[in-house]
Amino acid sequence: MSRTRSPNYPAVDLAAAIEMVEPVYRKEKRNKMPREVLAGHLGYTGLNGRSLGMIGALRAYGLLEGTGNETRVSDDALILLNAPEDSSDRGEALLRCSMRPTLFRQLRDQYETLPSEGTLKYTLIKMGFTPEAAGKATQTYLSTISFVEGAQSSYESPALTQESAVMQPHPEVTPARPRPGPSIQGYGEEIAPVGMRREVVSLDEGDVTITFPSNLTAESFADLRDHLNLFLRKMERRAKIARPQDGGIVEEDDETGGRWRS
Repeated sequence: MSRTRSPNYPAVDLAAAIEMVEPVYRKEKRNKMPREVLAGHLGYTGLNGRSLGMIGALRAYGLLEGTGNETRVSDDALILLNAPEDSSDRGEALLRCSMRPTLFRQLRDQYETLPSEGTLKYTLIKMGFTPEAAGKATQTYLSTISFVEGAQSSYESPALTQESAVMQPHPEVTPARPRPGPSIQGYGEEIAPVGMRREVVSLDEGDVTITFPSNLTAESFADLRDHLNLFLRKMERRAKIARPQDGGIVEEDDETGGRWRS
C-alpha cells in the first residue's frame, strides 16, 4: 500500500531558515556551489532526505537561487544577513521571503485575517495533508507570520512612536484610522518593494495606493503628472462629480466620457 504524501511545505519557519543560510553565506558569500558542498555548509554529511528537505526550504523562501552546481545565496538572503534590523530594506525582504512558499500564499489569499490554529489545520487536511503534516505545516506558517509581524516594530519610526505616546486624542474626538506598519499582505498594509515608495490616501470608500520609484527624474515626474491628470479626469466622470464651470452633474460615467446635465 502506497504511503500518502502531503503537499509540499517548508520544513522550517523563516526565522530558522535565515539562521541556516547564515553559515552558507559566511563560507561562500555569493559564490555558486554544488548541492553536495551546500549540504556540508548546512551541517549535513551529504545529500539525503534531511539535507534535501532543508535545501528545499531555503529555496522555497527565496534564500537560495539557482539549481544544481549553480546554487548560491540570494539577494534577499544577503539583505537579511547584513542589513540593520531596523532598516526598511530588511523589513521588505522579510515580507517577500515569508510569502514565497506557494502554500503560504494560498493561505494568505484564502483568509483576510489570520485564522486560528485549528482552522488552518483543518484547511490543510482538506487540501490533502495528513493530520500530522497539517499540524507541522500550520506551526511553520504561524511561526513565520509571528516572526515577520514581530519584526515590524524594529523599522517603525521612533519619532512617530514617541509622538503617538505623547499626543493622545481627546475623548470626544474620533481619531483617524491608524495606518499600520509593514506587515504580511492580507494581514495589514503591504510595503513598497526595494527602490520604490508608496503613498496611501485614506478615503471613506477605502484606500487609494500609489507606488512610484523613489528616484524620479524631472522628465519622469512630468510624464507622471500628465498620466495622473488623465486618470483624475476619468475618475471624475466615474464619481459623477459636479463641475462648477458646467453647472451640473455627470449623467453617464463610461470610460470614454460623460454627459453633463444642469
